[in-house]
Amino acid sequence: GARDRPGAALPPQRGRLSAQAPVRGEYFEVARETSTMALYLSIVLLAELSAWPVEVGSSSIVISAIWGTTIGLALAHWFAFSVSTRLLWGGHEHRLDRLAALGQLAAAVVIALLASLPFIFGSGEAAFTMAGAILAVLIGIAGVRIARAGGASMVRSIVFAVVVLLIASVVVGVKAALGH
Repeated sequence: GARDRPGAALPPQRGRLSAQAPVRGEYFEVARETSTMALYLSIVLLAELSAWPVEVGSSSIVISAIWGTTIGLALAHWFAFSVSTRLLWGGHEHRLDRLAALGQLAAAVVIALLASLPFIFGSGEAAFTMAGAILAVLIGIAGVRIARAGGASMVRSIVFAVVVLLIASVVVGVKAALGH
């Protein structure tokens, strides 16, 4: 049959006609680590900005806080990731681990840059609102990306992203209420 011939087309799976095949291998690991960092940092920054008194501080102070939080979280995550991967691999770091760490760092830089843009070009409540909207969209994008990598259809991926955003909103609310 078709399954026995290399390169032969396989029949589509029932119930998954609109879904892509789950992503696996090296790309999956790097994408997972990158998406995790993007999701985590977006939630933390959204909580930080949600708890920030709008009248306190200039745009440069908010930008400094965004980048300080980003650098601190990225370094802490890199350290924890590096220690755990070395522990799991007998003291060695593999190429895949370095790629995942670079993906995490790239995600952190992109998130911080996008969250900073409203404060570079504006200030006050409008900048906070725009930064919050940007971070919410990034959380949604991370949710879609995670679901698509798992093989979900676009519709299911969007539903998953909405659920992720709702849960992230609860996390942000709790973190903001506790005074971050």
